[in-house]
Amino acid sequence: MPKIIAIAEVINKNENYTSNVRVNQHVSLSDEPLEKGGEDLGPAPGDYLCAALASCKAITLRMYVQRKKWDPATFYWLMTLGCKSGVHNPVSSAIFTIRKTHFTLFP
Repeated sequence: MPKIIAIAEVINKNENYTSNVRVNQHVSLSDEPLEKGGEDLGPAPGDYLCAALASCKAITLRMYVQRKKWDPATFYWLMTLGCKSGVHNPVSSAIFTIRKTHFTLFP
């Protein structure tokens, strides 16, 4: 059996797409933008996916900087996700690409 590294609970109380998301003690909302029929009350699932990947990159880089005992710095990471044309749900179909990453290191 694989080791579980993360658990997320999501509750949708018949409020269209708006869902309550709980990860450990952290609570947030997930929704779809207005143009997709949502109420735009929180990030869309793809936004959370993009944020997770960008955060992982930034945390990994921070660990590397600490291990090398370099001077502390501020990292800025911009990441965008895209999907192949015609694919409407890149998360469930597992066809997505990291289209752009931008990284800046501030001393």
